[in-house]
Amino acid sequence: MDWPQLVSHLLLVSVIGIGSNIDNAGVGMAYGSGGVRFPHWVNGLVNGIGFVFSILGAWAGNALVRFLPVVWVQMFACAVLCGLGWYVLCCAARAESWGAERALRVPGWREGIALGLALSATNVVSGAGAALTTSLPIGWISVSIGVWGYLCIWIGNRLAHTLISRVLGMYGGVLAGLVLMAVGLHQLV
Repeated sequence: MDWPQLVSHLLLVSVIGIGSNIDNAGVGMAYGSGGVRFPHWVNGLVNGIGFVFSILGAWAGNALVRFLPVVWVQMFACAVLCGLGWYVLCCAARAESWGAERALRVPGWREGIALGLALSATNVVSGAGAALTTSLPIGWISVSIGVWGYLCIWIGNRLAHTLISRVLGMYGGVLAGLVLMAVGLHQLV
């Protein structure tokens, strides 16, 4: 493989990885706007699940399209993310009624698994689509999806935590819930 071909393959793999994980940035921003730093180990858990599902999606691309309509995958992701958003909104309302400053808690392993499964729905479809439409190695595609997923959550969380949470103050939890629900609804588009 010559140099220009390698660069074009790396750019294409990066575009696939970024495109698969735009919703991850929204999740990171949702937590960051609530004043919560997303732990690296939870981010690793979320994107480890995403990495595994992107490999499964790439390997089973043809079979997946035959047996499971893409709309079902999108509806599942929408339901889980909207459910998490509703949970965050309820926590924000409860904290406001109790006079607490922060309703959103640092995500743990349960939230990490739920987010990993919800965000992996797009990774399955992206992995399958990329495997069916490009001649790129499955490993490159899956690693790109995993790495960019981690970076998108981290960057979104850091930007929102440092900028947005200072401006919003106690309304960050409400915004976090609404952003999670918007990301969930975006899965249907």
